[in-house]
Amino acid sequence: MEQETRYISILDATMKLGLGLGLYQIVKMVMFLLGMKATAAGMLFIVMALGVPFFAARLIRRFRDRECMGFLPFSVSWIITILTFLFATVLSSLAVYLYLRFIDNGAFSDAMVSGIDSYRQGLETADAGNAAGMAGQFDALKELFSTMTPTEMTKQFVGMSLFWGNLLSVVIALFTTSLKPKFK
Repeated sequence: MEQETRYISILDATMKLGLGLGLYQIVKMVMFLLGMKATAAGMLFIVMALGVPFFAARLIRRFRDRECMGFLPFSVSWIITILTFLFATVLSSLAVYLYLRFIDNGAFSDAMVSGIDSYRQGLETADAGNAAGMAGQFDALKELFSTMTPTEMTKQFVGMSLFWGNLLSVVIALFTTSLKPKFK
């Protein structure tokens, strides 16, 4: 019996994978926002942030096993992972922008400035000499967060997300590469 040939569109596949990863990123960001008020949500955010590469690798591995019959060379795996992170970044940055622009009303910036002040006070209590030397950095951070627009914050998020996505894509591609096809 002859094996049927299937053609897979990499863009279609990575858009679907990016949708899954993007939704995961959105839930992670919600945990970050809730973590500013509740410690348990902050801890869940940390766990989810550390779980991003594992979640992405699971998505790519599942794609490899279901759609590619277990065969996925490194170069293809790397491209798929990069594009997955790209589409996830597009979706999650849209959510970040919409939140900051229409829902937040400056609460995120105020919380960051408040957090900087709290950290500064704690440092002054513990090590006054070191805190005095860092006063300029604390003031610069407060100025930065208080003057950034939602668009500027979103641009920062996009740059950071793409940077980490590109770095992680190499590692994930190493773990999802398989040169032994599995025939059904």
